[in-house]
Amino acid sequence: MAGAGAKRHWCSAIDTILKFQHPSGGFGGGPQQFPHVLATYASVSALAIVGRPGPGGGWDDIDRCAIHLTYSPAYMSNTFSYGQQGKDVCFLHVP
Repeated sequence: MAGAGAKRHWCSAIDTILKFQHPSGGFGGGPQQFPHVLATYASVSALAIVGRPGPGGGWDDIDRCAIHLTYSPAYMSNTFSYGQQGKDVCFLHVP
């Protein structure tokens, strides 16, 4: 079983990852950065590993509705936008 030191590091990781969450949905590469599908995947995966359900656990803090609204049009058209600003916009066709 993990000790208090490991739990403190997990809580720090959860807090840091949640700071990357963008109000419009998804996660950016850092605080106040625009969401990116790869950063969102990595952030949710990390929270799945170190997080837990309940207050402060990270799982319940993921804004699932905003993520769905951000990425569902891409899912429906089989394209994913990697970024939202200027030259960072790329599309990947998923057959």
